[in-house]
Amino acid sequence: PRRAVIVRNLLRVGPRDLFDDSARLDKNHPLVKALQSVPESGLLLLVADDEMGDSRRQDTLKKRAEDWGKAVNLAGGEISTVVFNDANVAQQVREVAKASGKTISAAAANLLAEMVGNKAHLALPEIEKLILYVGETPEIRESDVKTCVTPDPEYNVFKLVDAVLAGEPGRSLAQLRVLFHRAQDIQGEAFGRLFPPFHRQIRLTWQARVLLDHNVRMPSVPESVAALLPPKPNLLAEKDWMVQRAMKTAARLDLDCLSDCLGYLVEADSELKGSSTYSIRPYDAIESAVLAMARRCAASREGRRMA
Repeated sequence: PRRAVIVRNLLRVGPRDLFDDSARLDKNHPLVKALQSVPESGLLLLVADDEMGDSRRQDTLKKRAEDWGKAVNLAGGEISTVVFNDANVAQQVREVAKASGKTISAAAANLLAEMVGNKAHLALPEIEKLILYVGETPEIRESDVKTCVTPDPEYNVFKLVDAVLAGEPGRSLAQLRVLFHRAQDIQGEAFGRLFPPFHRQIRLTWQARVLLDHNVRMPSVPESVAALLPPKPNLLAEKDWMVQRAMKTAARLDLDCLSDCLGYLVEADSELKGSSTYSIRPYDAIESAVLAMARRCAASREGRRMA
């Protein structure tokens, strides 16, 4: 009955970016008046999508969300918050498929969950899309998931991290090119999207290696061993799929290797910030670090295999 306009990625700009940032955000603010001008025949939907970025960017996004919420309230609009349960996302996917008369294997459901970063609010629309995609076919296969599902941007980063820690230089460089082939701000992408998950996964893998070296398996971790782990990120507080991922990776690597990988990240960080003794192009610095880490992990993997 009404013409709808949907605005996505709302938090990439704030009310104070659109108008004079010194203007008081009250009922007389230009944005509030603009929102109030939507006619009865219209429906304006503002969607605050999840955004990636470091802590500074997240603080900016939070402030913008508060400003948008205040403006919408002043204009007489409604704010709806949807809460999803991110526990057992793959199982939720399988239940939705079953309710629609479809089957999806555990492997395919896990792949879907991994591709959307184990986020239920992304996984559930994707399984509904897959149900339509396969049509009368009773089974949703892994090939369908790879063809149809739109991966979360973080997925390609995780694929790169996995390739590096698996000690596969060729796949690592190929995945790096996928990540950066359209990037205009190499440094911004590296600091916001690449370095944080790399650093976090290496630290979690380090903790998993500590558990293995103490002959400990989850979830039975003695307090004496748990005390060796840092408070954040803490492997014992991670979801099961992340713990299994870290333990599997740690079985191939040793602490010296992981220490060297952190060193390569620090060197790349210095290169991008221009604080090293010499400076190279941003992408070359990242590529060199990725290649060095992948080769080091390959050597560690071979060393453990020979042992």
